[in-house]
Amino acid sequence: MYPVGMPRNTFGRSCWGHARSWWLAAALVLLPLSAHAASANVEVQVRCPQLEALPETRSELEARALVELAVRRQSSGVLVVSCDADGAELIWTSGGQVAHSRVPAQADARLLVDALVAALWNLTAPPPSTPPRSTPPAAPAPAALPHRLAVGLFADARLELWPRAPNALPGCDVGLSLLGDRFVVAAFGHYGAALDDVAGLRSSMLGGGAALDVRPLALRPLALGVAIRGQRFGVEPPAALTPREGSTWTLATALRLRFFQRWQTFTLALGPELVVYPVRARVLIGDREALSGPVVAGAFTLELGYLLRR
Repeated sequence: MYPVGMPRNTFGRSCWGHARSWWLAAALVLLPLSAHAASANVEVQVRCPQLEALPETRSELEARALVELAVRRQSSGVLVVSCDADGAELIWTSGGQVAHSRVPAQADARLLVDALVAALWNLTAPPPSTPPRSTPPAAPAPAALPHRLAVGLFADARLELWPRAPNALPGCDVGLSLLGDRFVVAAFGHYGAALDDVAGLRSSMLGGGAALDVRPLALRPLALGVAIRGQRFGVEPPAALTPREGSTWTLATALRLRFFQRWQTFTLALGPELVVYPVRARVLIGDREALSGPVVAGAFTLELGYLLRR
């Protein structure tokens, strides 16, 4: 049926004119698009039965996909659109990388095309390769500085216990120490005297020695050390017996375990010692042995130090 008042040939010519104008406009639009797509080398493959029956809708999908990929993104690659009963899937392959996106099924083919074009935005197309920026070489890390040594003065109170008389010999040490991060080296002078007199004999010790303490990280704040002492052990009898003093030299080695704590300018150390006398004390008064020292003894020290230079 033709519209009222319009001849048959007039209606045909009008429809043909509209169709010709539409195809001319489409050609003008697709002309630059085809140039971009050719330069970008984009291929669109539609494998969707729902769109196969609608060539116009399929062509619309291909055109819009080319605009998105070739013109806007300036990308090159292959876009595959495949459909099944649950929906449609987009597979974009470019530069050896593959990106996927999926949309649910749509009853209307045009709605499906809109959903597929919108899904193109979610495809993570690899960016165009850009030459890496030249970065200056990183400066080498400064070498770790060795731990600084500290020099200090120290004084300690010491109590040595013998298994036989004289049983207790208190004394003191005064010396210099060299402190590192994991060790302490010390040199000292020593004086001690017996608390009790044996048969009226007053005994004393005067000498010096050196010590080395090691501070392993696993044992901190404890320190393991060894000390060597050389000292003169002497007795002084009452004036009524013999108007002279008898003495002898002894050598002692001490193994010690100490609690060691260091602050900014002060140090504290305390702990027990096991003392071994390779050369023990033996004093003669005239022809008679007045006193003989032990082979093994024990001691306890309390030391305070002050750091002169850090």
